[in-house]
Amino acid sequence: MDRKGFSSLPAEHFIIIVSVLYVLCKAYQFLTIDLCIALALLSILAWSVTQVAELGQLKLWRTQSTWYRPRADDGFLYGCLLVPFVLVAKILDMHSAGHRSSTSLEYHIALLELSIVFGYTVLVHSLTGFIHQKNLSFGVLSSGLLATAFCAKEIFPHLRAFSTMHIFISICAYQASMYLITSVLRRSFTFGEMAVVSQGMSLIFLDALHMAVKKFDLWYLPDFVNAERDPFYIWLQGLLLGMTFLGLVLSPCLYILRKNSNIPEDEARDWQVLISSVVFYLGTVAVVLAAIVPWISLALGQNAIFWVLSFLFSKWSHLGLCLYWVSILAIALAFIAQFTYSTTTSAGLNLKRKYFHGLAILMFVPGYIYEKSFMHLAFTVALCGIIYVEYLRSFTIPPFGRTLHGFLVTFLDHRDSGPVILSHMYLLLGCAVPIWLNGHFAVANLSGIFTLGLGDAMASIVGKRFGKTHWPGTSKTVEGTAAFIASMLAGSLVIGVLSGSAALSMWETWRYFTVICVTGLLEAVSLQNDNLIIPLYTFALTSTRLIS
Repeated sequence: MDRKGFSSLPAEHFIIIVSVLYVLCKAYQFLTIDLCIALALLSILAWSVTQVAELGQLKLWRTQSTWYRPRADDGFLYGCLLVPFVLVAKILDMHSAGHRSSTSLEYHIALLELSIVFGYTVLVHSLTGFIHQKNLSFGVLSSGLLATAFCAKEIFPHLRAFSTMHIFISICAYQASMYLITSVLRRSFTFGEMAVVSQGMSLIFLDALHMAVKKFDLWYLPDFVNAERDPFYIWLQGLLLGMTFLGLVLSPCLYILRKNSNIPEDEARDWQVLISSVVFYLGTVAVVLAAIVPWISLALGQNAIFWVLSFLFSKWSHLGLCLYWVSILAIALAFIAQFTYSTTTSAGLNLKRKYFHGLAILMFVPGYIYEKSFMHLAFTVALCGIIYVEYLRSFTIPPFGRTLHGFLVTFLDHRDSGPVILSHMYLLLGCAVPIWLNGHFAVANLSGIFTLGLGDAMASIVGKRFGKTHWPGTSKTVEGTAAFIASMLAGSLVIGVLSGSAALSMWETWRYFTVICVTGLLEAVSLQNDNLIIPLYTFALTSTRLIS
């Protein structure tokens, strides 16, 4: 199968490669020459592979193309380059903010080096797609991964402080994450989306491992691993890993529930389902009390429950913001419940989905302006709540599973073709990640909220209603892209008026305008899930472009 059906790919690839090289040119004075060459070479090699590979050929070793999300290209460049691209921008932002000799900066550079190693791991896996002999392809894979580990040890100065075995274990952890996601969540991700999510989870897991090793002095790690972690990041790490651990530990119960999920409700309430459901809820309590809370308490150096209660009640504005969110959600859900059953067309589905994008503006922008730290924690809790709701829905866990499924299934589109519904999760994740990255510029931190709540929503609505001129090879329209750019620019100007600290100078406004123009073009030509990819790209390019 060739790529003729995806004629927008050359433009998409051009934007990605040029953006990565641009960020490298801005950051080369702060990074080692070896690191810059390694990332530039990864960009060139990854682009070269996309030029010779057929559609569906780029995938993990011994997986099938049918395991990935259909009706999209493989997203290979994102899998190799997006996370390093974001980390380079973050390091550049830290330099501009004055963190030029901190252990935190050194540790971020080590994470960047590791993400580049992960990018080469994805590249090695892709090369096995060109080899049809099983034994030979395994030899290429194993030798390629070993060579990657040894080269990383010799080339990257911060990874040089780790043992080769530690680097190889990190590569194995990343591969385990990729295979777990690909096999369990089939048809939910493209190859590139899967690689990006796996990199994020692997880096968080390895950071937790580093913290545990240092806490208990298990083996030698370099001093910069002791970099101070923000307490809100510790909550993010503990809750996300805890939700993943919950699914792994309770997988036997979930397997039984999945087997019964397609049986009519009156027949499915047998002793197996009831016992498995009770075990799941009790297991949830056990994982929270025996794993999540102790780990967060250990990392914080104090009781996690006391810490979060103290933080919650430290300001009345925290409680006021919670009340505001509950009120907005109650009104929104009451409205959408009526709207859901009165609209069945594709245009109605699009309007329903973009309704939640607009809701993100109402909920998240005030929270960021007035309570930035609380917003960080709230996003973490909300994301884990959505993951837990998806456990209930996907496995039809009584008494809420079938009701949740009946409600959420009305928002499905072609990108939700796997066993889990990712669109709502990606929407929250896309809004949250730029805020979690906590850059120096407010418009960069708000890039996810603006991109999805304003840009993507307006592009879709205007494009479907007024669009006449289509971009080559896509269903997106020039009119929709113009609406994307105009709404993003308007949002930045309004936020500057509402919050003086977020205001941009005339020169910064021009630089930001160039960013949203490029982002608008990428949104128009990309077939990846834009709720995940576009916010990360926008954050990185905005952070880089606004630095003098």
